[in-house]
Amino acid sequence: MRNRKLYSQGFTLIISLLLLLLMSGIAIGLMMMVQTESRVGGNDLENNLAYHAAEGAIEKMTSDLSGKFNTVQSPTVADITSLASQVPTNDPAVTYPDYSLVPATNPDGTLKSTFGVIHSGANAGLYAQVLPITLTATAQRPLGDQVSMTRTVEVVLIPVFQFGVFSDSDVSFFSSPSLDFGGRVHTNGNLFLGTGNSSTTSFHDKLTAFGEVVRQELPNGLASGSNNNSGTVNILAASAACDTMPVGPAGPNCKAIALNEGSVVLGPSSGFNNTWNSTSTGKYNSWMLNGNFNGGKGTGVKALTLPFTKTVDPLTGQLLQPYEIIRRPKAAELVTSPVGQERLVNKAQIRVLLSDLQADIHMPGWDGNVGEDVSLAANAPAITVGGVANNFFAAASDSAANGPYFEVADFVRPAGFVAPAPWPLLGGWLRVEYKDVAGNWHGVTNQWLGLGFARGLAVPNTATGVVNSLANHANAILYMQVLADRNADGLFTLPSESAAATGSRFNWFPINFYDAREGEARDVIQAAPASCTPNGVMNAVELDVNNLRKWIKGITPGAGTLVDSAKENGYILYFS
Repeated sequence: MRNRKLYSQGFTLIISLLLLLLMSGIAIGLMMMVQTESRVGGNDLENNLAYHAAEGAIEKMTSDLSGKFNTVQSPTVADITSLASQVPTNDPAVTYPDYSLVPATNPDGTLKSTFGVIHSGANAGLYAQVLPITLTATAQRPLGDQVSMTRTVEVVLIPVFQFGVFSDSDVSFFSSPSLDFGGRVHTNGNLFLGTGNSSTTSFHDKLTAFGEVVRQELPNGLASGSNNNSGTVNILAASAACDTMPVGPAGPNCKAIALNEGSVVLGPSSGFNNTWNSTSTGKYNSWMLNGNFNGGKGTGVKALTLPFTKTVDPLTGQLLQPYEIIRRPKAAELVTSPVGQERLVNKAQIRVLLSDLQADIHMPGWDGNVGEDVSLAANAPAITVGGVANNFFAAASDSAANGPYFEVADFVRPAGFVAPAPWPLLGGWLRVEYKDVAGNWHGVTNQWLGLGFARGLAVPNTATGVVNSLANHANAILYMQVLADRNADGLFTLPSESAAATGSRFNWFPINFYDAREGEARDVIQAAPASCTPNGVMNAVELDVNNLRKWIKGITPGAGTLVDSAKENGYILYFS
């Protein structure tokens, strides 16, 4: 018994050591597990931070790219790649080993683009220039974690002149005579749709508004129903559905919009019309759409950003308005300035310029040849057309003895009135010029006028087969006058409506039309016939695009084949 006790001595120590070893192992295992979890958690956190940093960088890059196209209409490759210097700086712990914008380029280093039709969305059916650009951002955290993201974007440039009406603010059709409008309408503001109570306005293309579509009110807040604005307004529900208007009846897909079918109950600030979405995308099959206002309600139209909206005019320090793109440059403005580079007068290959003063038709780059500056005054030298000397239109005067244009019989002269000498109905100066492939401008005013500058009573139209009835002017590109139909019977009658000389200036009228929206009051129903005020008389110069095409292609002899068509992938004609 005593021996057994001796054999068990030290057993407790051994067990204790074994337990201590076991517990130590467990503690070390737990410690390693905690450290691993901590390290994994830390790595995961760093990776998440790097991920979000890269995601934010891509979004910033996209925003910067959008801003560049807002301020520069046609940015170069260098303009785009230079945005890589604008790395995010909001988190100093993040660096960007790779932050780049790489546009697709042609072999000569210029931007590569494709041109085609937009197939979906509110802008479907429009042609657009598509520029693919690859954005890459790699974000790195202090511990070395990196996340790289790549996004390929397509910048879509929609030529604005595809629209019949494009406005950066509200557009209003209201209290008007009957109207057939064939072009597409877009506004970044609100669209007011109305017409005179006894009138019909028919649209032949899509209507889109970033703001609201308003039917119940005029722009001044007056109710349409009681202010001569509740006539028939026809909207498409299918392509060409209103083409029979106004001659024939509206078809099943040419639908009159009711007063209660706008996107708002009354005016732009009133409540949302809950039936609008089904009306817009259902009844009108998405041919009339608006933006997603009123808490995200709407049918998906986005604002189309115009050039110049964020550009500062270096001469005035003021933000430029979008319409500056079509204006002539200021006197001290350089063609190479940010503004000068975007003006269409500097981008064009053909310029047709009309001004009261001769100096005003001399645009940047002109060739200095004043012999191509042509006076349009009635007493200007005759232009030879087809071997015949043709004068411009007659002069207006104060008596029948001085010519066919004189004051009406009931004109009451104020006290002290001095009768003027004859004056031209349409004077001023004309200059036509083109740019060659070397970038040099050449005046061709006399060449164009030598092709003719007048037409018969009917407007030439290749679609309907109507041709210019004046043989000597058959190739005319500009029409500035029309045969004088003095009794307004729609016919030019010989000899009662013709002077003795074939090319006499007394055989012609300037091309005028009357715009009732300019000449007549529209807020109230007119009790009497239109007053035909001078404000509504519009002078026009017509451009025959088919004859222009023949001149450019060389079918009509001249310098047309020398016009540069490569720089802008086609032709821009600037008519001012």
